[in-house]
Amino acid sequence: MKSMLALLLLLPFAYSQAKEDKMPSKPTILKSMKTVKWYFPEIVAEQNASKTSSLVTVVLSGSTESEAKITLGAKEIPVVINGKVKKFKRKNAIVDKKNRIAVSNKEGLFVYKLKLPVGEVRIPLAVKFKDNSRENFQLNLNVKRKDVEIVNQKNITRSPIFRKQFAAWLGLGVNYVRVQQE
Repeated sequence: MKSMLALLLLLPFAYSQAKEDKMPSKPTILKSMKTVKWYFPEIVAEQNASKTSSLVTVVLSGSTESEAKITLGAKEIPVVINGKVKKFKRKNAIVDKKNRIAVSNKEGLFVYKLKLPVGEVRIPLAVKFKDNSRENFQLNLNVKRKDVEIVNQKNITRSPIFRKQFAAWLGLGVNYVRVQQE
């Protein structure tokens, strides 16, 4: 009697399992993730910067597909200062109000200037590619007065946009040139 009861209980489960096995599954199309390679951020020295100012101009650079548009992805940027999380408004972070969007060139290189406070900054960035797909990124920066570093990225290299070149001429001297492309 017990075996008959167990058979009756398992029969609907076995039928539904067999039905699922016969149904062809739909092919799943995986969305390819687009990438952005980030380079070392640079600090821009300002001529009229005061010693008490807590804002630093940071130049983010990277490479991605050509004609991709890079913007800030949120209205506020979280900043950790002395262990407290504060919100920094997007409109205060943008250096040039006319150029709120950075567009990558034919080689895929881009430069994005932001005015950021000193501290641990978590920048939400949105990248819109040429085919209208959109990817969100977050860069964790440790911003100091004269230095900035990306905390959450590994294997970061120097940007080809800010290439430093050295040259020497036969006894006439040494020249140090910093080339910047825009």
